[in-house]
Amino acid sequence: MYLSKPLKMKNGSLSAIVYTGTSVQSEKLGKKWIIRKQFWISNEGELFESSSSEAPTGNVKSGNIGNNGFYATFTASAKDGLLVCNLSDAITEMDSLYYERCGTCHRAYDPDMYTAAHWKKILESMKTLSGISQQEETEIMRYLSLLAKRKD
Repeated sequence: MYLSKPLKMKNGSLSAIVYTGTSVQSEKLGKKWIIRKQFWISNEGELFESSSSEAPTGNVKSGNIGNNGFYATFTASAKDGLLVCNLSDAITEMDSLYYERCGTCHRAYDPDMYTAAHWKKILESMKTLSGISQQEETEIMRYLSLLAKRKD
């Protein structure tokens, strides 16, 4: 299952926001979903699928993360509608935002044309010209990271 909206998740004293499009483990319990996900937490408080992932899947909002990266499992509960079965359903809004904002002045390139690291450089150079907000930049980068070409 995939998150169709950002979700606040917890691990003890750590609280994090997990981004749209993140793949999670879920279990239906009555009228709620119990959601679990293990993340690598970087020294900067970013959440990743693993210690070798390029693109963050969320970030720690509160709690002490220390000086060394580590794995931690976060949990949350959610109502129906937050989880979808496939990635394309989860990122529909981000897909529209990308093609609207990045296809205005030129053709919007296929996200799998470049790696996430390359897209980050491109987006950095284009954000001032395009006039996108910080929120739009974050969502577009998340979208591109999810669909980017993987390193060979």
